[in-house]
Amino acid sequence: MMSIRYCSPALRLYKSAGTPALIGRQPPPFTREYHGDPGPSTVRLSRSRLEKRRLRDTALEQTGTGTGSGRRTGAVGGLDSLNMLLDGPPAPRRRADREGPTPTPRSQGVRNNHEHGAAGGRQRGEGFNTAEKPNPPSQRIGNVAKPSNPPSRSRSNQDPFETSGRIKAALAKASFPLTSAQVDELLGIVTTTPAKAVNAPVWNLVLAALGRDGKYDRMWKAFNQVSGVGLLRHLRLLRVDVIPPSRARVPCCQEQEFHADGCAQMKKRGVKPTSRTYTTLLNAYASIPHSGIVALKSTTSPPEPRTLSRVSIIFAQAQSHIKSRLALQPSSLGSVSEDVGLALPSGESVETEEIDEEINIGPTNAYLKFLARYGMFGEMEKIYLSMDASGVLAPDVITYTTMFHALRTAHARRAQRQGKQSESGEREIGNGANGASGVSPRAEGDVAETVAIGPAARLLWDQAVRRAGQKGSPGQAFKIDNDLAILAVQCLSLGRPEDQRLAVALIPHLWSLPQLADTTVASKTFVPTSASSAAASSPDSPPSPRILPSNANPSLPSHMSTLPTLPLTLPIATSVLSTLIQAQKPTLAAHYAHVFLLHPALRRPDRPFLSRAIRAFADTGDVAAVLSVLERMPYGWGREVWGDALTAARWAGDWAGAKEIWKRMTGRLPGNDFDPITARREGQKKANQSRERSESRIIGGNTYDPSNKTMSLLLKVSLNKGNRDVQTVLDTFESYGVDFFFPASASASGIGSEDGAGPSARKEDKADVVWKKELAKDVTRAGERVLEKEQDADRRERIGRMLRSVAARS
Repeated sequence: MMSIRYCSPALRLYKSAGTPALIGRQPPPFTREYHGDPGPSTVRLSRSRLEKRRLRDTALEQTGTGTGSGRRTGAVGGLDSLNMLLDGPPAPRRRADREGPTPTPRSQGVRNNHEHGAAGGRQRGEGFNTAEKPNPPSQRIGNVAKPSNPPSRSRSNQDPFETSGRIKAALAKASFPLTSAQVDELLGIVTTTPAKAVNAPVWNLVLAALGRDGKYDRMWKAFNQVSGVGLLRHLRLLRVDVIPPSRARVPCCQEQEFHADGCAQMKKRGVKPTSRTYTTLLNAYASIPHSGIVALKSTTSPPEPRTLSRVSIIFAQAQSHIKSRLALQPSSLGSVSEDVGLALPSGESVETEEIDEEINIGPTNAYLKFLARYGMFGEMEKIYLSMDASGVLAPDVITYTTMFHALRTAHARRAQRQGKQSESGEREIGNGANGASGVSPRAEGDVAETVAIGPAARLLWDQAVRRAGQKGSPGQAFKIDNDLAILAVQCLSLGRPEDQRLAVALIPHLWSLPQLADTTVASKTFVPTSASSAAASSPDSPPSPRILPSNANPSLPSHMSTLPTLPLTLPIATSVLSTLIQAQKPTLAAHYAHVFLLHPALRRPDRPFLSRAIRAFADTGDVAAVLSVLERMPYGWGREVWGDALTAARWAGDWAGAKEIWKRMTGRLPGNDFDPITARREGQKKANQSRERSESRIIGGNTYDPSNKTMSLLLKVSLNKGNRDVQTVLDTFESYGVDFFFPASASASGIGSEDGAGPSARKEDKADVVWKKELAKDVTRAGERVLEKEQDADRRERIGRMLRSVAARS
């Protein structure tokens, strides 16, 4: 009889189980029991086999073998190998080592040691039996006891999550702007950490931090350490033609060599940039913290050639990366829909979800933001026209918002170049000489371009509306939001008359507001459409009148009638008023100002909104509405608000309202308690104060000194009244002194310095010069009018001296 020492493990198992009759025999064959029809899973299994067979045929076609018997032999061998890989179980994953006492390996207690004779066999048999059954908690493995509560596995330097946590902790402790030591610390974390604990998201954190801090050179160098041709290994096996980044066209040879060195670093580290990496870099060059922000920081200076070169390289790589991911989609390789992943010829697996995440429009939107920052609308238009009309890579809400931002910036630059942009609160010119707004040639050194803002805005808005109306997957369709809608209205209001009419028609439709020509009808027979309104109109309760505003507008195109109703917010209301004021539509601005002040969604208006409302009422001369708005916030108004309030009194000819506004601004009525000696002393004191200090300082906590504009407006209102009112305003002017409004000279007044004298101590802009001339004219008219009927010699002499001084300094 065969000794148990030389028996197989199966025979020893039967021996230990008490079956001596089976020792030395072969074990009975294992037969599978029949459990009936497996059901619907058979269809899925057949489909999976069909897809695998299709994938196998595709792989065999790419081997490039010839025809005939040799090809058949190679195909059969490749078929067997492929079937073994597809049908075999997945490779077991090695469990990470635990910290704490290391148990004795199974081989030390179970190994068949010939030196121990039969005892060794018994020892192996016991070990085999123990391995087939679960160990009780108190059982020992080898010579070491298993701990009841093993310590948690340490993930330090072994996991990308831990590495990102270290980077975030370092950024939380750092102070911005980053110092060289802090930058070296960040880069040292990713360069000294093992390669398996560093991936593309970890590098994205470092690149984003460097970009937000303005360390573009260090960011570019760090990007070259992780960028390169890592995907070419997969793409060449799939026969996808992709130009390596090192062979891309760049205007500088040093840039090309530097980038080729970065490709070598990429091969060493094995980190492939993702679409988020390219988006992070392009957002950094556009001075955008992250992709969700669309507000652009524009600049009039063109980008540096080196910056433009680097951004072009990054954008070209991003497009190549997205094209390569499109080639890896299952739809391009036979529509493998049932497999979890796509088996590539290289042996790696790319999840379909990962491919879909990489195919996005983020890099394109970031590149458009960079171009919009520098006003390169011509290049933006080329990129926009080359995008897909539908699908994942079609323009989204961020794309259209960025394009409208660029249009609005182009108009602002045009107004600035033409010298028609006035100070805050003054009306801006919106249209060109031919009725269409455009962009004049750019600064010297830039490409000259002319953009018709009206037609461009109308085309973008039309395509955005049609794109939003498309029925697609939730990830592809988008909804028009408040930011996009208000930008479209602003750009359309700067265009041709027909574009302005469209902007005016969109305002009530988008935010459900009553139009200026609407007739509101109170009806008791209104048929409610909701449950709440039905309950309010039930027979048990008396019918309540309901106001029905009519928002139907025949000037709105038919495809825009399905636009959604957007929520009305304070920023939107403020922007609507600013747009109408800039478009020189004071009646509409005053109408919507009244509507907004009574709207239930705007119960707590802020100061910017109320300032715009005062400006809207000023253009129509509604002094009562201005005073009612001032009552809402009695304190803290700026100097420009008081100018708008006095403008309303000027157009209305309301002397009582003008005196009330002047009292709120200065703290006293015009001409109250006038003393010539005290007036000259106070005027000399105020003349020694700089205008910068006068504008920033609030006298008495809530009052301001008058400016050239407010003094001139008060004189204009008084000139429509009697001589007594005119004399009162002249006394107020004399109390401040001529030197306060008209400095003797630029050197004496300290123009351009901080310690100058008079209200014109800072450098005057165009509006200051205009109002200074207006004030001189108004003072001259008022003085001449008073001198005609003045009988007091001393007063006539004082007024004449004042007029001569004003004429000499104006």
